[in-house]
Amino acid sequence: MVTTTFVDEVTIVEPGWCNDVDAAVYQGVFNTALTLGEEASATDPGAGKGKFWVKSDAPTRPYFTDDTDLDRKIMTLSPVVAGHTRAGNTQIWSGDTAVTGILDVVADLTENTWETVGPTGSGADNIWLDMDRLPSNATILIVDCESFGSTGDTTTLTWFVYVVQGDEASPVASHTNNRVVFYSIDHDADITGNDSVVSRLFIPLGATNQTFHLNWKVTGTSDNEEIEFFYRGFMTDG
Repeated sequence: MVTTTFVDEVTIVEPGWCNDVDAAVYQGVFNTALTLGEEASATDPGAGKGKFWVKSDAPTRPYFTDDTDLDRKIMTLSPVVAGHTRAGNTQIWSGDTAVTGILDVVADLTENTWETVGPTGSGADNIWLDMDRLPSNATILIVDCESFGSTGDTTTLTWFVYVVQGDEASPVASHTNNRVVFYSIDHDADITGNDSVVSRLFIPLGATNQTFHLNWKVTGTSDNEEIEFFYRGFMTDG
C-alpha cells in the first residue's frame, strides 16, 4: 500500500530507506528543499541506477554514484572572496598587488632548509597573512615568484625554489608527487647590473591546515639576492 502525503518539506532521516520501493511510485517534482542524511560512503546502486547522496565531510558535500559504483563529487561554486574574480573553481586576486604584504623568502626562511608556510592559526613555521583569505576548501595556492639578483663579476647565478604540500612528513627536492620546482634564472657571465624573472606557481596545499613546505637556495655569489612570493589567488575542490 502506498500512501501519498503532501508536505512543505521532505526529510530522509535514514539514508536508503526507500531503496527497494518501486521507483515509479515516487516519480514527480519536489517543490521545496530535500534534506538528505549524511553517509561516509554509498552502497552500489546496481545496474541501470544511480544514487544521489551526501558525504559526511566537514562541511558535507553532495555526491552521485553511477551504476558502475563510481562516486562522483558534484562540484559547487564557492562564494566569491572579497577582492577576487572567479572563473569556475579558480579565483584570481583583482585588487592591489598585495593587501597584507609579500612573502620575503630570503629574509624570512633559512637557505637550504625545509620550512612550512601557512595562514594564521595553521601552526606553520612562517605565517603569511595573505593566506588568511583562503576559504576552507582551497586546495591550490596561486602565487607569482620573483627572483632578483645583481653581480659585478663573472659569477653564474641560479635560484632554486622547491615547494611540497604541507601534509608531506619528510619533503625532499626529488619528490615528484605534489611538487613544484622553480629554477628562476641562469645568468650569463659578466653581468654588471640587476636581473629578475617572475614565474607563476600553483602550489598544492596540505589538507590538514592549508600549509606548504618551502626550500630555497642560490648558487653563485650575488651582491644582492631576493626571492619573493606575491599572492595571486587560489583554486578550490568543490
